[in-house]
Amino acid sequence: MIAIRRFFAGDAAGAIVLLAATIAALIVANSPLARTYVAALHQVVGGMSVEHWINDGAMALFYTGHIALLPLLAAGAGLGVLVILNLSGVHATLAGVAVALTIPLRTGGSQPPLKRLEHALQPWSSFLIVPAFGFANAGIAFGGMAAADVIAPLPVGIMLGLFLGKQIGIFATIRGLVTLRLAVAPKDASWAQVYGMAVLCGIGFTMSLFIGGLAFAGAPHAMDSVKIGVFAGSILSGIAGWILLRRRAR
Repeated sequence: MIAIRRFFAGDAAGAIVLLAATIAALIVANSPLARTYVAALHQVVGGMSVEHWINDGAMALFYTGHIALLPLLAAGAGLGVLVILNLSGVHATLAGVAVALTIPLRTGGSQPPLKRLEHALQPWSSFLIVPAFGFANAGIAFGGMAAADVIAPLPVGIMLGLFLGKQIGIFATIRGLVTLRLAVAPKDASWAQVYGMAVLCGIGFTMSLFIGGLAFAGAPHAMDSVKIGVFAGSILSGIAGWILLRRRAR
């Protein structure tokens, strides 16, 4: 029991759970359960598919301690904003931005409300919402996939954007800002380590799949290409970043 608590208290726990959900999705999508997996995601509930609810649905707000009327009303207002935006045709995730803008950054209390809310939502986001998103979106059937599908412009472009575009853009921006004296270089990290961090930023798994789903909604074949590019770019970025930082640590 203590080991389980230590695991979930670790910084890498959320990433490990997401990785497990992704592997599970790939296994299911390439198993006899593939049809059930797809059918379950497309099952309509309340006017939207299960996949749509997972990708665009409202994030429930959970509070510890006593239940007060004000937080409940605030949560209800936030859900109301999401529903209204969704009905208007605007993507529902903008509701999160709109609600976040209304949360005070500083108050007279010991801890800002934004920090308290972030702390309360972090376990639900890391261990439920994000893994559910990964399981619903990472599944791709490799059967019948040709080499031409892997080296097509769309997956290759996404892979290069994540692997090369991210590291070049992030490192060049940091170096430029420091050179122009608009920012201060980190004291405890070398430029090689900063570059390794920039390479690791190419692991754009969940957000890349999310944006790909918006860009190619209703195009399953294109979405498969997006997943290939995201997987390839993220894997390359992870391996290259790990090697760079590993060498600098010696």
